[in-house]
Amino acid sequence: MNTPLTLDKIRLDGGTQPRAQLNFLEIGEYTEAMKAGAQFPPVVVFYDGVDHWLADGFHRYHAARQAGLVEIDADIRQGTQRDAVLFSVGVNSAHGMRRTNDDKRRSVTTLLADPEWGKWSDREIARQCNVSHTFVQNLRPFVTGNVASEKIYMTRQGTVATMNTANIGARIADETIEKGWAEFRQLVFEYLNRVFDDENEDIRLRLNAGGALRRFYFDGELNIDLISKVMGGEEAMKALLDSCLGGAA
Repeated sequence: MNTPLTLDKIRLDGGTQPRAQLNFLEIGEYTEAMKAGAQFPPVVVFYDGVDHWLADGFHRYHAARQAGLVEIDADIRQGTQRDAVLFSVGVNSAHGMRRTNDDKRRSVTTLLADPEWGKWSDREIARQCNVSHTFVQNLRPFVTGNVASEKIYMTRQGTVATMNTANIGARIADETIEKGWAEFRQLVFEYLNRVFDDENEDIRLRLNAGGALRRFYFDGELNIDLISKVMGGEEAMKALLDSCLGGAA
């Protein structure tokens, strides 16, 4: 249902921003158009009974802010923050600003880095993100560190099934360390995205977070120096790693 929604009620900090970075020139053009009275498609938000999570329309949202608007037309759907994230990874594939490869990497990485969604098959993640399955296949090792031991897929009958692929390729000897490292990568990834997307955060922290995310997307590596600057020092980062590994770090 499309309805005017107060901008202050919309949350942007749920990891639902699907772009690698916002296009401020585009926001400026949208702003001038809105001031001139142009009508834009409604943004898409998911409402969980408490919060409205923005899933599609970040450029329109920021343009509305800059244009001095108080409300924006919204397509309000029932769902959680995770529903909003899952929806966001596939938007802009057929409308709006054309997605860049960086945008596609961000969407795929969001699912691969998630403990639940990362178990999905390459083809299912590709379907959700509207990319090729080879795009996912090539990115998976850089995000997860190894090929997933389980893959969730849809059968021809429409049911969900799990395939055990533990015997495909080399197995990780210490599963505890493997799971702890995966948890650490996920927590760091989510933290960097929160800092980068927070407009009220210190600009230097946002730049460092953006730099670390770029290294993550392009090289598949965690840049320790940049991450420690964002997290407030190497001790804080090491403490997080220790908690994930149970003190084995």
